[in-house]
Amino acid sequence: MKWFSVIAFIGILTSLTPAFAQASCFNHEKLKDYLVNEYAEESVSAGIVENGFLLEVFNNVKNDLWVLIMTSPDKTSCIMATGRNWRSREPVSAEKKS
Repeated sequence: MKWFSVIAFIGILTSLTPAFAQASCFNHEKLKDYLVNEYAEESVSAGIVENGFLLEVFNNVKNDLWVLIMTSPDKTSCIMATGRNWRSREPVSAEKKS
């Protein structure tokens, strides 16, 4: 059920109007440099979405801020969400579930 929520959330985000998306989208290298230099954030998690986009979480442990960005194959990155209190967790293996 948790994965369904994540997939639904990503589906909603990718269907946003172009005007909204343009307001928060930048060249990937420029956005990454900005997050690193202005907020001391580092990429802590990343994965490829089925459509070939890169989903990435940047986090600053000291000030506890995080930014979720999605990058298209043409290297356009859009800020999808921001917040506080990002926590990384170890994946639960199949052996631990039983």
